[in-house]
Amino acid sequence: MPRPTLELTTGDVPQAPNLARIRCVVTAIAGGAATIEQVAEETDVSSRHVSYSIRAAQILGLLDAAKQPTLLGRGLLETEQESAAERDVFKSSVEGSEIVRALARACSPRSRPPRRRSAPASSA
Repeated sequence: MPRPTLELTTGDVPQAPNLARIRCVVTAIAGGAATIEQVAEETDVSSRHVSYSIRAAQILGLLDAAKQPTLLGRGLLETEQESAAERDVFKSSVEGSEIVRALARACSPRSRPPRRRSAPASSA
């Protein structure tokens, strides 16, 4: 039985440039930064990019809808940066994200119709 297709909007596509920045933002929030401006000041990241990182952290299951660290997010913060344990948490968060899976399916070459081959140029 086919799975229902998840309807994605542009807001669902993570725009954070790297996982280290996402971790930084989750750390600041777990440390008590309650507003985007406070997170920006704590992390030295622009407010706009803090917003991108928060949304990406939510998509990855590291922050909940209330922008608080989830169990997975707290687990991330218990790891050392750039460690195998950190990579395992990020791997779990990517694999567990319904939105990331939907984006991967949408980008898969198998999900696109086959390319039409153009007719060879005729030699006149």
